Amino acid sequence: MKIERENLIFENKADILATEVAKLTRRISSFEKECANCQTRIDSLENADRDSVFGCHISFYYYGLQHLIMNMYRYVAQGFKSNELALLSMEQEIFDEIVQLLKHIGIPDEYVRFHSVEEIISSNKEFGIHGLKQTVDKMIEGAKKEGFSGIRWIGQPSYAVRKTSKDDFIALELALTEAISKKDMSVLCIYDSYEWIARKKHDDSDVMSKLMQTHTHIMGNIESE
Repeated sequence: MKIERENLIFENKADILATEVAKLTRRISSFEKECANCQTRIDSLENADRDSVFGCHISFYYYGLQHLIMNMYRYVAQGFKSNELALLSMEQEIFDEIVQLLKHIGIPDEYVRFHSVEEIISSNKEFGIHGLKQTVDKMIEGAKKEGFSGIRWIGQPSYAVRKTSKDDFIALELALTEAISKKDMSVLCIYDSYEWIARKKHDDSDVMSKLMQTHTHIMGNIESE
């Protein structure tokens, strides 16, 4: 994944001094090196059959709202071809834009739904991995009763943290890979690259590095078909 400094500066909507640009460049370089050992996971996800996305706990790092929306719209559209229900837990503005794009290519509303994060985070907080697995099974069972093959769940960590807490979200992330293993569900976590780098630099470097390793795959850009 290549991150352009200009995109990051624009997304931050601030006048950034040359010294900070230099620091940001070094952080981007470090970030890319950390992702290097995930290259095989990127390739395996891009080359996989769509059905094999089930059981994957995926991360996607975006740089700018349009970069995010275009990739999520394509990702959901791929799932539609496999009769998967897309559950989106994110800021309303992002959800609305993705849904509008999907409507333009004829994907029915019932295939794309907003999903609250509170219930699944609460199940993990109160009952641990056992409770989380039960919630996942319940979600999948409900989708299959409606005729779907499974679920593509897309979550925005910053939204989840705002709705619950950082500690509760981290606990969920650490448990998700086990909870969805061999299940007809995939989980895609969308991270703002600039925010990720800033957090790693200032206050959460050990936690953020640990979270990076919890995912089974990292997704690159999805090309239009």
